[in-house]
Amino acid sequence: MSDLYTNNRWYSLFIKICKLMMFALAGYFTIWLIIVITIIQEIYSFINKSPIAKLTNFTPGLNSYLYQIAKYLTGDTAQEPFPFSDWPSDETTSVYEDKQ
Repeated sequence: MSDLYTNNRWYSLFIKICKLMMFALAGYFTIWLIIVITIIQEIYSFINKSPIAKLTNFTPGLNSYLYQIAKYLTGDTAQEPFPFSDWPSDETTSVYEDKQ
């Protein structure tokens, strides 16, 4: 019985490490996506004097997703980000919302 418990603990640790690596990679790509969106928005705003509305509506959810990934990777929460939970809502998650 002890071997089964030990094997289960190692398996759980392996799965946790795989998820952490997957979310770290997702965070890396999310950061690059935010950089690309920023460049596209600035160029488009320079040419047309207004940002792309669809990208402007998409980015708060993307920022919240990156925040959820960071919280999960640092151990602040055990709730796994998307795709293991719902995509964040369009409402931005502020770190300072308790202090206002």
